[in-house]
Amino acid sequence: MKDGQEFHSHTWLDPILVKIQARAIVDSLSQFDPKNRNYYNHNYNQFIQNLDKLNVDIVSNLSTCKVNDFVSFHNSFIYFSKRYHLN
Repeated sequence: MKDGQEFHSHTWLDPILVKIQARAIVDSLSQFDPKNRNYYNHNYNQFIQNLDKLNVDIVSNLSTCKVNDFVSFHNSFIYFSKRYHLN
């Protein structure tokens, strides 16, 4: 994170950022438990396929929206709205 940028804990609402987090988790687990590296990578690959499908579904569903504005009572959608160009 660069100086002056604010960090919000809801990065998990952006499927692309989740892929980065998942890779870091798998790498750490594999270093800690190398015996199960293949297991972690297999699960990671399945998870990534699900995230890719989710991303495609979100883009597809949002493509039919006539407005890109929404109201939230919590600042949790900052990464989601940035990823999908919502206000």
